[in-house]
Amino acid sequence: MLKYQAPLRRLAMPGIVAALFLAPPVALANEQSALAELKSIRALADHADAEAARRIGMVRMSLPADASPLLLRELADTEARVSGCVAPGALPGAAALAAGAAAAAGVPGTANAGKPALGVPALGSTPARAPGLDRAKPAGSRAEVIPRAQRLRLLATTLAAVAAAAAAAAVFMMYRRAQDKSEKLAQLNRELNDQARRDPLTRLKNRRAFLDKMADRSESMPVNRTATDCITLMNIDHFRLVNDRLGHDVGDAVLAEVGRRLNKVVRDTDMLVRWGGEEFLVFSPNAHPNQMRVMLERVMGAVGSTPIQVDGHTITVTISAGLACVPFAGIPEDDFDWQKVVSLADKALHHAKQQGRNRAVAVAGLSADETQAMAALEADFGQAVEQGMVEVMLVPGPAGAQVKQLHPA
Repeated sequence: MLKYQAPLRRLAMPGIVAALFLAPPVALANEQSALAELKSIRALADHADAEAARRIGMVRMSLPADASPLLLRELADTEARVSGCVAPGALPGAAALAAGAAAAAGVPGTANAGKPALGVPALGSTPARAPGLDRAKPAGSRAEVIPRAQRLRLLATTLAAVAAAAAAAAVFMMYRRAQDKSEKLAQLNRELNDQARRDPLTRLKNRRAFLDKMADRSESMPVNRTATDCITLMNIDHFRLVNDRLGHDVGDAVLAEVGRRLNKVVRDTDMLVRWGGEEFLVFSPNAHPNQMRVMLERVMGAVGSTPIQVDGHTITVTISAGLACVPFAGIPEDDFDWQKVVSLADKALHHAKQQGRNRAVAVAGLSADETQAMAALEADFGQAVEQGMVEVMLVPGPAGAQVKQLHPA
């Protein structure tokens, strides 16, 4: 028998379980990385606001007293755009310096110190930020390094998740391929096992299959079994003449056709076996001996009623049969097992041939003392029948089924 080992099966479940356990942490890691990214962006914006406010304050403190109105308006406009980035009073003296500079320059609306010009918000106020503010990120600052590291961590986590999913998928595919191969090998083993138990010519079960059947029967048979099983041996009459006069190819065709006809008339529960050569065996489980006459008439009629056509030859074939049942005549199988019943059926088959062939002899039971009758059967079956020590049933075959040119009297 072919054997196949699939070690990949041991890898399939760990890979799938690893993927299932890895998926939630990967999703959580992605969410945490996104949250950290947003926090970093917010910190970067706060840093840029504070830096812009500080630099505006430095520009304001460095303004000369005679600064031009254009410069002061540009400063006020820039301050309005980034207003709210620092708290009031964060740059002490800046507003006073701006007011003094504006008054010295004669800018209208700057007479009152500390009051901003109309439409110009004071530094530290919180009006709505103008949309589209472009905050420049200071080169080389820590705010630039942190998001990059987080992005790298996010990328690494994503790649790890993709790799884990790909590994799980690969392991699963390998497992499926191994499973498919195992199923194919199992099917091949079943086919080889069936071929080993079939006759290659007739495609019927062979002697090995019957022996296995009887071994299983012996192991599974209950102690108080009352059912009766019957065994029938059949032999093609004068089959040697078919081989000698028409050739072995024709003989093989006759054997195959006889097997096909027998297989059509036996019960579905029966086991039809090519016992060897031109001999066949039928094992009929749970069959009462009284029903065997009908079965014998059916099988002999199926074979002998219609001639067989082979390569232009019309061949009428008949069979002779012997039948016995197990347990036999109420004798326990421990004393008279199925093998002895097969031998008894073979004796009945030879007795049918001695009586003229194309007939069947069924051994129904014993009509004398068991010890004497069994001894007589072992010594001479025909004499035991003539002496009335054994009960037999004679079943004739189809009338006029002999072919004289092939089967001389």
